[in-house]
Amino acid sequence: MISNARTFASKVDTVISVVRDIAETNALLFDDQAIMCSPDYPTSLIISSTLSPRFIHDLKDRIPDDVVLIDAPMSGTTYRAKLATLTFMVGGEADHVQRLMPILGVMGSDIHHLGPVGAGAACKVANNLWYGGCQACNRSSQRLKDTAR
Repeated sequence: MISNARTFASKVDTVISVVRDIAETNALLFDDQAIMCSPDYPTSLIISSTLSPRFIHDLKDRIPDDVVLIDAPMSGTTYRAKLATLTFMVGGEADHVQRLMPILGVMGSDIHHLGPVGAGAACKVANNLWYGGCQACNRSSQRLKDTAR
């Protein structure tokens, strides 16, 4: 088992990043672990964290030019992850997405290529916004129901 992210990244062609936020993504890629600053960085990077589309676009300018970047945030529960039935919302160049599709297919059953880099992140943010709005409406409805009694 390799416990150092930089050492691990130097031994593989593709890294999938699923960390909490922009700060952890920066720490992994450029700061603390700095896997993209190593002379033997991976040639493909899949960002599966839920991050802003703007950050994804900026990230493309920060990684080495020869690294393939796709954003593939996921949706699904731990249960669906164990069953390899996650949903991926993917952004990236079509040929890059097609080449990396078998990797995503190991984890997911619904994989949707939505457009260029950043399209997956934009869809995931919109999905989360929609879900949050639905939750707020449900809570408001419940409060109305409770006060009507």
